[in-house]
Amino acid sequence: MVFLLNSFLAVCTAMTLHAFIFQPQKILDGIEGSRLRFQIIRCLQQNPDVILINFANVTFMDSIGLGSLVGALKHVHDSGKQLYLCSICEQVEAMFRLTSMDKVFTIFPDYHSFERDILDLRRLEHLPTIGKQAS
Repeated sequence: MVFLLNSFLAVCTAMTLHAFIFQPQKILDGIEGSRLRFQIIRCLQQNPDVILINFANVTFMDSIGLGSLVGALKHVHDSGKQLYLCSICEQVEAMFRLTSMDKVFTIFPDYHSFERDILDLRRLEHLPTIGKQAS
């Protein structure tokens, strides 16, 4: 179940899984990048299992926006969590390749791939184990 809090952030809960999904709009520059980094740091206080930044509505990112993402990634990793990205446009993809950040971030082609590969796997990890009782 996904709850849209505003145009920037949604919270996804499924069983015991707690995911924060950020969806920046249009341009990820210094101002929006700083705002995103701040929101991610704040969400870490709620101990999410998963953090996703969905770039579906982002058409441009500058180097300062990229720096904000790297800063957010550091905070997330320092908290022992994982940060994922999905649905990046060609311009953002080119910037990631040019700076080799495509090797640093885990990037999914779209939200459904993320959901299939990460959320479904995490849900299975949270299911109670049912096994045979010893005779």
